[in-house]
Amino acid sequence: MEQSSFVHSVKVPKLYKVASKTLQSIESHEESFKGAIFAAKHPNKKALTALISTSLQRSEEINYLIKKSKILEKEQRIESQLPLVKILITELLRGKLVDNQRQAKPILTVLKYKEAMEKASLKFSRKPSNLEEKDTTIMVEKPRYVRVNTLKMTVDDAVEHLLNEGWIEKPYDTTGELTVTDFSRDDVVDNLLVFAPKQTFYKHPLYLNGTFILQDKASCLAAMALKPRTGRCVLDACAAPGMKTTFLSSLAGTDSRIIAVEKSAKRCNTLKEMLNQYGCEFVEVLNQDFTEVDPLSYEDVEYILVDPSCSGSGMYGRFDVPYQDGSKQDRLHSLSFYQQKVLCHAMKFPNVKRIVYSTCSINSEENEDVVSAALSFAEMCVKCDFDNDRTDGFFIAVIERIRRGG
Repeated sequence: MEQSSFVHSVKVPKLYKVASKTLQSIESHEESFKGAIFAAKHPNKKALTALISTSLQRSEEINYLIKKSKILEKEQRIESQLPLVKILITELLRGKLVDNQRQAKPILTVLKYKEAMEKASLKFSRKPSNLEEKDTTIMVEKPRYVRVNTLKMTVDDAVEHLLNEGWIEKPYDTTGELTVTDFSRDDVVDNLLVFAPKQTFYKHPLYLNGTFILQDKASCLAAMALKPRTGRCVLDACAAPGMKTTFLSSLAGTDSRIIAVEKSAKRCNTLKEMLNQYGCEFVEVLNQDFTEVDPLSYEDVEYILVDPSCSGSGMYGRFDVPYQDGSKQDRLHSLSFYQQKVLCHAMKFPNVKRIVYSTCSINSEENEDVVSAALSFAEMCVKCDFDNDRTDGFFIAVIERIRRGG
């Protein structure tokens, strides 16, 4: 008896479903890129990151293809699945969308417009603005930074582990290039290791057990600048996804009281997952807006890290997430207002000795303007950028309380 070739409903691959939800949260500015990737429930973070990055980088082209192909007008059933459509078109542009009948309905629908989109893509690539951008853009690669989680292993033991695997340790040199078998100890951050660009660690045992944390050098400097003493109380005001909180935990030690505050319930769950993954179970987590935390209820707080939501304009290889209504300046104004509010609230804690304010932004509206609005601007600030420091663009200001008189 001949077997029927009828195919029952085929599910959309999990990678595409997760990617579409992640893309939506980033485009709606609900989550930062890093926060959204970490919160995504998918085991292959590398594949997810590559897919989302490409979709955002080529967002203008993807919107152009959607408009020219008229896919949303002709296929009204998928109009409500726009983020998924964008992800599938991204895969089409990457040549990874397989054309066969044993596919989920949304994939088959997008493939119907393959020829129209390929023609539109050629026209898009010939637009003068795109040719000019391609001719003038020069990408210099950033090193891979790996922070050793000293709650799990000492730096010396981690280095010995690498040497036993066949890696070669070289002196730190900002001008030298590391090969795929080389690494160096960073010259500023004691527990940071530097590897060749694009070096992957997603399957490395020390990454899987929480010893290796992939964190940019500039991001590490904020926690270092706070310099929390062991046995004291440290508060991270805008903690999720938790990279800086985990570093503060390593610096302050398990004898310290560490409080991580996060107002979003969703991001708070992400924060708890990261703290558990990296052995920071002793950190207290508050699911609350920091500006509503009563300073008098936390009189033991001496160190506060203020790293609020920002535009992320300093991130290496930054791609601008489009604002549908053209309100980018309004968004900056809104961010700046909240950033100033958070910083001023941190100053109300009665016994706080040191506050570090940081952003991964290069916009003065989010940096110098915020600090100068909160107090007379001091010179204790640091700026990092890729051209000079081979890091993300970053701003860090250190504010210390000086008690005068007797």
